[in-house]
Amino acid sequence: MKYKNNGFTYVECIVSLSIIFISASLIYTSIYSNYNNTVKNEDYNKMVNEAKIILETKKHEIKSGNESFVNNYTIEEGSGYKIYTKIEEEKEYYNCYKINVNIVDENNNLEFMSYVTK
Repeated sequence: MKYKNNGFTYVECIVSLSIIFISASLIYTSIYSNYNNTVKNEDYNKMVNEAKIILETKKHEIKSGNESFVNNYTIEEGSGYKIYTKIEEEKEYYNCYKINVNIVDENNNLEFMSYVTK
């Protein structure tokens, strides 16, 4: 009597399932790490945009003639981070001001510096 071997054996099933599980775990870790990077980049971009807005606002205030905030240091609270702004007059140059904007959260520390003249 002859037996036909149609279908998979147990060893073939185990090997194919292990290959499927390994490939699924690789795909999952790839997608998860991409998601985490996207969330971090989104927070980083929000911080950069906030710093640019503050920097341009301070430049506009200096150019418009408001010098009441020169040589002082301010701290503001953003959405989950602190914003440190320092404006000081450059002694070496006439009507030149240095603006430092520093944004700090638990993961990032961004510092922007610019000069503006009246």
